[in-house]
Amino acid sequence: MAVFLGVESQVASGTEVEIGCPVCPRRQQARLEERRDRFYVLFVPVLTVRNTYARCGGCGSTYMARAAAEKLATMPPEELDAALVPMGSMLLARWLVLLALLACWLPVVGLLVGLWVWRRYRRLTPGLAAISWLAMALGAVFTIIFVVIMIHPWE
Repeated sequence: MAVFLGVESQVASGTEVEIGCPVCPRRQQARLEERRDRFYVLFVPVLTVRNTYARCGGCGSTYMARAAAEKLATMPPEELDAALVPMGSMLLARWLVLLALLACWLPVVGLLVGLWVWRRYRRLTPGLAAISWLAMALGAVFTIIFVVIMIHPWE
């Protein structure tokens, strides 16, 4: 049986906003870009992922936004600066959340990794917070099951 999988990516440039770039010594103009990835199974879209980026006009640094481009364009400068996260930290957060999900079945280790990732990255995006919370909860469940089996082994 063949399963047809596909991904379609679209990038749309948005408006320019003024951001306080940590790399540049002063406020710079940045262009907002919205990327939409659609995942298909048998030519039916099953998942759409939207990410908004801001690229500094001075140094070219890229920041991932916690809100949609339309909302970012209307934010005051202080809120806008708080809504932008350096791209490297966001990618690291995604990899660590994936690690927490993969390690959740390991007793104690999965719980500790899930707890650490959840505490560290819960404020980045609601999606990452929910997935890291799920990894932490699954780690707790597997740890409890492990402890119960160790205390009361089945005869």
